[in-house]
Amino acid sequence: MANATPQQLLERAEGHIDNFEWFLAEKFLRKALSKDPKFSKAMDCLSQVLIETGDIAGAKEMLKKSIEVAPEEDFNKYMNLGQITGGDDAIQCYKKGIWIMLKIKQQTQNNISRNTPLDLQLCQAYCSLGEMYLTDACYDDNAEKECHDSLQEALKHNPQSAEAYYLLASMRISQKMNPDALFLIRRSYQLWQEQMDLIDKNRPEINDDEEVEIPDPPTFEMRFSTGKIFCELGQYDTAIEIIESLVDEQDSIVEVWYSLGLAYSLAENPRAARDCLKTASQLLAKADDLEPQDSLHAQVSALKENVRQQLIKIGVDPDYVSDDDEEGGAGEINSEDDDEEMDG
Repeated sequence: MANATPQQLLERAEGHIDNFEWFLAEKFLRKALSKDPKFSKAMDCLSQVLIETGDIAGAKEMLKKSIEVAPEEDFNKYMNLGQITGGDDAIQCYKKGIWIMLKIKQQTQNNISRNTPLDLQLCQAYCSLGEMYLTDACYDDNAEKECHDSLQEALKHNPQSAEAYYLLASMRISQKMNPDALFLIRRSYQLWQEQMDLIDKNRPEINDDEEVEIPDPPTFEMRFSTGKIFCELGQYDTAIEIIESLVDEQDSIVEVWYSLGLAYSLAENPRAARDCLKTASQLLAKADDLEPQDSLHAQVSALKENVRQQLIKIGVDPDYVSDDDEEGGAGEINSEDDDEEMDG
């Protein structure tokens, strides 16, 4: 490949990326840039490889160079830079990326219908912008309005966006408007259940002549946050249903087991809560070998004591553990039921 052009080297790198061969991809991309230092597509591609290998500083540097060389060539570089930056810089990146997308949409307006890939990307961009006003920029004077306006724009481009409704619910909770938050999070949950059903069935109802893209399923993190929101709003059964499905996917995350234990505790099921906290404690013990988890230890310990009191209240020895415990009877402090059977 000594005589390969920068474009050919980029294509070789993309092949390695498809196979998750990050270091080989990086090799070809750097070779391409040595031949053409202003090849912005190679810079953008290399930034993604660097993110995958954990070199966030290098990815930022590469994206900034790409923006300097070709500031309006591709909106993705702005979205990617925003995701790894934070603060006001991220907000400006998202706004610039949105501006480029809207410009593209306007130029092709006659040929574009709703829910195209560009619409979904615009929705995602507005969601990312809205989320910034819930987190990094939450103390800005106009944070609530900016967040609300961004999420409404997201819904204009994709009215079925589970993420937009989820973020609106988060905003309403921060405003202590819990009834509104419950309506919104229920809508979000309904939408992402429908999305996952569509993916499972693999038969979206779209016209062949339309350029339509099915949204990606919600991330693990979003589903986890949704479960916690339901728990915060007193919807314990729904919270348990969601978080249990996450445990089925990944059973080694302490925070998930803790949250499931909390939901069971609030739902007055201390036996199940105890089992969840036992698993959380075991995982914490393993995690401490790598890095102490003091905050999580405190949370788990406090909830354990609360569950202990719940177990005592319903007549169960909190220190007794049995495989038959959930079937009732094992470990109970009193034996009134047995006495009744003997008396009978």
